[in-house]
Amino acid sequence: MEPEKIASICYMMKNAAMVAGDTLMEGGEHREASALMLDELMAGWENGGYGDVLVWSDVLAVPTMAHRTADGFALDDTMAAAAGYGGPCFAVSSMGTDLLGRGLFDVGISLAYLEDMQLRAAVVYDPVHVELFHARYGMGAYVNGKRIEPSKTSGIEEAVVSLDHAALRSKEVTALVEAAGQIRVTPVAALELCYVACGRVDAALRHGAAFFDCAAGMLVAMEAGAMVTDGRGGAVSFNEYGQRCDVAAIAPGLAEEFARYYR
Repeated sequence: MEPEKIASICYMMKNAAMVAGDTLMEGGEHREASALMLDELMAGWENGGYGDVLVWSDVLAVPTMAHRTADGFALDDTMAAAAGYGGPCFAVSSMGTDLLGRGLFDVGISLAYLEDMQLRAAVVYDPVHVELFHARYGMGAYVNGKRIEPSKTSGIEEAVVSLDHAALRSKEVTALVEAAGQIRVTPVAALELCYVACGRVDAALRHGAAFFDCAAGMLVAMEAGAMVTDGRGGAVSFNEYGQRCDVAAIAPGLAEEFARYYR
């Protein structure tokens, strides 16, 4: 797809994320915000005349093919739609939004656009702190319009490392936890990957992550200049959208040392 169309898709993802975020901050529920986000996204996609698109979201029971009808777009729930699919795809996640009512403010609304299973555009919105990260393939990464880059930290003993609960419970991180300067544990994958992208934390590891939770943050981190691996120095590859795998974003100066500690 042409760069100007990717830019347009990125813009529609920003609008969708902000609609969801505004709804949440005005007291709306998780399901309501997610439904409005998908409605806004599909309306923009329809207006662009782009045709059918696979939508994989943390709020949908199964991957969904959105296709044009006389009345707009219909959602066709079918697992078969995702098997070997290489066409246009949105990966959508709204981690933490269901806990706002409890006063927990770790919230990340993320949308990624993929073609041929390759990340092309990404948006991650934090409505609590009013921060919007975005990236397009080959165009760098930004937060609220300002370009970002990872930290220059080069020693694990100085590093702030973010883990999710699944990673923390894994024996594989024992040496990493003992060596790291500081450990933080937070559930919102996309935001933590973005925090590596802008240097707030030095490394973030998600153990057995779903691609729709990490996809947007991965592109933001890569475009900022962070190393995105499986934590052991290998590539992250979601060959099928239903796969789960380890995902790590790491400041460039830490990547080799991080891999030695994460066994």
